[in-house]
Amino acid sequence: MALLRGLAAQATAKGAIDRTAYGEARHSPSDFVTHHVAAISAAVQLADTLVIRNAAATLQFSLSMSG
Repeated sequence: MALLRGLAAQATAKGAIDRTAYGEARHSPSDFVTHHVAAISAAVQLADTLVIRNAAATLQFSLSMSG
């Protein structure tokens, strides 16, 4: 969080240009920290989903070969 806050301070400093593509929907995060925390959270969820899916495929293959 300290790193994100530091980056947010740099992005909002005088003369800085924040090129973050914020969502345009009303419920989309519109500030730097909230936007990036949400993006990191989504990436973690996707990674967990892929791990579970790969483990399930491996188990399915193992079960099909043991019969």
